[in-house]
Parts: sequence; C-alpha cells; structure tokens
Amino acid sequence: MWVIQESPEVYFELIEAPELVQKKYIIWKGMVKQNGPFLPGKGWGLEKLSGPLQGFYAARLNKKWRVIFEISGKIKVVGVRSITPHLYKKVTRKLK
Repeated sequence: MWVIQESPEVYFELIEAPELVQKKYIIWKGMVKQNGPFLPGKGWGLEKLSGPLQGFYAARLNKKWRVIFEISGKIKVVGVRSITPHLYKKVTRKLK
C-alpha cells in the first residue's frame, strides 16, 4: 500500500479545478494507493519532468489538467505537489 501526501496548495487548486478533474483525481489517488504511481495503460499519460521540476512526474487528469508528484520509494510515499492546468512554471520545486 502506498501513502499519498498532498501539499497544502492541492486543496485550493482542486477547488478551482473543474468537477470532472476533481473526480478523476480521487480515482487516481485510489489507484495509486493500491498499485503505486506507475499505473498501467496510456490513459494517465505519465511523464517524467525536466528542468526546474526534475525528479517530479506528471499524470494526466484530462487533456489540460495534470497532477504533479514526486516519489519516495523507500517508504512508498507519493507526494502530490500540485494540480495544474499544465502551468508547470507556477509549480515550486519542493513539497512544504
């Protein structure tokens, strides 16, 4: 079983997100808790980020919205940093 830690900003970002994105995030969290962040299939569009967000990953919640997270493999923690409409420049580097 995996643990998901969300940064404080995630709550506020979800309030601004469309309802379908909120629901898809809940589904994503449930799947990640059971199976880990590397979900099968192409539907999640998992990608490793580069540049200032090197070490983070992004999973697709819909065509526009992404969940940005990092992984601590030693204790199976997925740290969710942001829910963003593909605006990676606004995402800060570390979880707080």
